[in-house]
Amino acid sequence: EVNDQNILGCAYSDGYVPLERNGTDTCEVFYSLELPDYTKSAYWHKMAADNGKQHSQIHLADYYLEGKGVEKDINQALLYLVKATQGNDEYWCNSAKNKIKDITGMSYEQFVLKHS
Repeated sequence: EVNDQNILGCAYSDGYVPLERNGTDTCEVFYSLELPDYTKSAYWHKMAADNGKQHSQIHLADYYLEGKGVEKDINQALLYLVKATQGNDEYWCNSAKNKIKDITGMSYEQFVLKHS
């Protein structure tokens, strides 16, 4: 289910919309090209992010930084980036740490120490 939420979040941001789910709980979704819908994308990424999906945590952080589909909020962006550093996928952990450094000018470790 969390993968479906992530897939839907990515689909909406890429300008695709689900046409049908084939009556199953799995994400067998067919898409039709549309304009990006960042509000729906943010909704689905938030669902997946709150269920621990690192990829969605990074996307959602970017949306909060840019105000795409959500109100611009650097604190929410940093919150989701910190969550992304706590996952199992090293690629997404490092990506989140690099984004924290880009935003704050501090290493992830410095940022955590300062806000502990």
